[in-house]
Amino acid sequence: MSTEKLKPAREQGRPAPSQSVPAPPVKPPTPPLFRKIDWLTFGVTALLVFIGYFLTLAPDLTLEDSGELATGSFYAGVPHPPGYPVWTIFTHLFTALIPYSNIAWRVGLASAVAGALACGLIALIASRGSSMILEGIEEFKNIDRRRENALCVLSGYVAGMLIGFNGFMWSQAVIVEVYPFSLLSFVGVLCCLLRWVYAPHQMRYLYWALFLFGVCFTNHMTLIVAAMGIEVAIAAAQPKLGRDIFLGNSVLFISGYIAKTNGKLPGFENNLPLWAIFVVIGAGSIVAWVWMAAMTMKKFEDWVSLGRDLLMCVAAGYLLFLVALVSGIIYVGESRSSLLSLWHLVGLGSLVAFAFSSLTAKQNSAFDPLAKWRNIVLGLTAVYVLTLFSTAVGKTALFNKSLSVFVVHNLIGAILVLASGWYLMRAKKYGTYVFPVAILGGLWVLGAAFYFYMPLASMTNPPLNWGYPRTWEGFLHALTRGQYEKTNPTSSLPRFIEQMGMLIGLIPFFFFPRMQKREQAWLAGVVTTYICLGVLLMMLLNMQPDRQSRELNRVFFTASHVMISLCIAYGLTLIGAMMATQYSRYRVAGWCGGAVAWAIAFYVATVVFQSDKESLVSNTASILGLAPSHYWIDRLAAVFSLALASIGTVAFLAARQRAPMLVLLGLYAVMPAKSVLSHWSDNEQRG
Repeated sequence: MSTEKLKPAREQGRPAPSQSVPAPPVKPPTPPLFRKIDWLTFGVTALLVFIGYFLTLAPDLTLEDSGELATGSFYAGVPHPPGYPVWTIFTHLFTALIPYSNIAWRVGLASAVAGALACGLIALIASRGSSMILEGIEEFKNIDRRRENALCVLSGYVAGMLIGFNGFMWSQAVIVEVYPFSLLSFVGVLCCLLRWVYAPHQMRYLYWALFLFGVCFTNHMTLIVAAMGIEVAIAAAQPKLGRDIFLGNSVLFISGYIAKTNGKLPGFENNLPLWAIFVVIGAGSIVAWVWMAAMTMKKFEDWVSLGRDLLMCVAAGYLLFLVALVSGIIYVGESRSSLLSLWHLVGLGSLVAFAFSSLTAKQNSAFDPLAKWRNIVLGLTAVYVLTLFSTAVGKTALFNKSLSVFVVHNLIGAILVLASGWYLMRAKKYGTYVFPVAILGGLWVLGAAFYFYMPLASMTNPPLNWGYPRTWEGFLHALTRGQYEKTNPTSSLPRFIEQMGMLIGLIPFFFFPRMQKREQAWLAGVVTTYICLGVLLMMLLNMQPDRQSRELNRVFFTASHVMISLCIAYGLTLIGAMMATQYSRYRVAGWCGGAVAWAIAFYVATVVFQSDKESLVSNTASILGLAPSHYWIDRLAAVFSLALASIGTVAFLAARQRAPMLVLLGLYAVMPAKSVLSHWSDNEQRG
């Protein structure tokens, strides 16, 4: 063999043969969550609800806040606290674009549109969620596709119609009010959250959910209690992210505890129940973080990375503290000089440790072309920190002479700090625990930043300019709902038991253990959100059990009824699936359930048709909130319920071999008519 043949191809003057490098596996695209039939459910439900609202829409102003809110909407002004900035913008578009009728009718139309869209989105979520539940349970995977689609569509339709005509939503969607738009924003949060639970790697949907949740806060502050439910859903779907969120909760709790002990949180003073709720939630977050950290952080490197992130947060917090101290935003008296010295020691130590751990890290390459600039930037940043520190401790006043010098000095310093942070994090990975939570929190703040619309609108001096939020005092007055009674949770157990009688019970999740992790995460979030929006909110509002208090405060619980409607939809789907796949096994349970429903409907009809209000039946029924009525619609609703229960019971008794699916689906389709008939007289505004 010649030596020429032994030479490499490049030395022989020929190109070297190309070596095929295996391409990385391409991840298949995630199919859309919502199907065509889900959007069909959305469209049909939203249209039917809107028709009902339009036919019962108030023709002019009504009572309570109607006139004030209509004026604020028309002039794009500032209504009563907390100002409702996004609602004001939304309804102002209707007053400007709808060239028909009076202003109150146009704003009421905006309420109807928002309420109908909210009900449509609930139907959308219920329809797709029902399908996901059936797909995740092994015994229902072989159900006929047409029956599954019919069950999902009708269950979603029932959920949307029930929330639309349950008396809570209907009463607000036909007048000038803020609650329908508030519910629309909240259901938008649930829609984005379900989409993220379906594909957790697509973080953009979770980002949208947190942004919309911030918008919810501007529409009605009571919705903030749903945060724990959202966090539980996140933790169940992606435990590592949930762990980091609970860590953020724990840090906020510890910070709040320290501020409370130093008298910086006057809202907790002389309010032991509210402080107890704060402590329970904070302690629960700490326990949840410890448990989830033990489950997900198995390696020593994970704890080291967490320590680096905490070190970075302390260093960043110390820099912000120095700027606030120099600018005079905060003041530390002589009595706390020892604590201040300790904080300076901890802060400077964190900065040095943060920089040292990054500078001593192994570089990916021996030559770094940016190393020279890195050292220059780090040196300038160290000079900036020293000047900031010397100004804070009163050793020099050179950089605090005037506002212009202060702004220029700290603007250059901020650029240097950001550049230094970027250089240091190139050497060692930081923020794996902090940045995801910071992004979610930042998006929530961005959604809540619509509150800054109020000072801008106040500067134009509109006819409705409540509290003059263009001033700092007025803005805080609106933001803290200054004219209302402060939150004072109930501390009486009998009072709490009386209040609980107003809530509708949760539907038990018998199929929960057989569901997949994705569906379990979603249902866990739904249940926790219901508890927060129902039980926790009731404790915070501390309502009286009398009728007046119930009527005034019931609208606050409209969002909690969303969870109930979703549970009803999922329950209807599971009942239909059981009958479609295992009829012989569940037939007896079907007609027994129908018999119980018939007995309840018969009792209600007996009470409604009573002519003597002092009878024994009427006195007993008053405990359950039932009363005799001579109004023909109330009597028709009672007869209608009795007829539905009778048809369902007879159908199960007559069908011995095959499930009466057509009858069952027909009952689902007409079921919402009972809610419409029952609440028509209380919510129809045309007379």
